[in-house]
Formats: sequence, structure tokens, C-alpha cells
Amino acid sequence: MAHMESKEFHFTAVAEYRESLVEYEARRCVFTFRFVFETHWICFRYGTELARLTRAHAEAKKAYNIARKGMVAVTVLQDVQVT
Repeated sequence: MAHMESKEFHFTAVAEYRESLVEYEARRCVFTFRFVFETHWICFRYGTELARLTRAHAEAKKAYNIARKGMVAVTVLQDVQVT
């Protein structure tokens, strides 16, 4: 059970991280084209990017704590280890 639960949190963390990369790329594109209200749009994208990274880190920590306490395989524990 701990194995599946830690992998669930790990996959959620990876998904949030990948979505933060999408926000980062979108923010770079907006900055390049210099739209009207550019500053507000960039700040919105930056905030969304940071929120996703914060959620990814929190989910990764949950995955690591569950894996550590649940006595799962060493490979799973290494996979979800937060630095």
C-alpha cells in the first residue's frame, strides 16, 4: 500500500513540475512578443509557475515520507528522494 501511495504522490509531483515548465516557456514567449500589459501577464505566469513548483515540492516530500515510513523497496525510496 505504501508503495502505491508514494508513487501516486511522486507522479503528481512530476506532473506539477512539467506544468511549471510549460508556464515558464509561455512566460518567455510573452516577454519576447512584448504585448500590451506585458508586465501583468508575465507576473501572472511567474506566480503560476512558482505555485506549481511549490506543489511539486510538497507532493515529492509526501511521497518520500510515505516511502521512508512504509518500508518500500530501496529503488522506490531513491526515486522519490527530495533534495
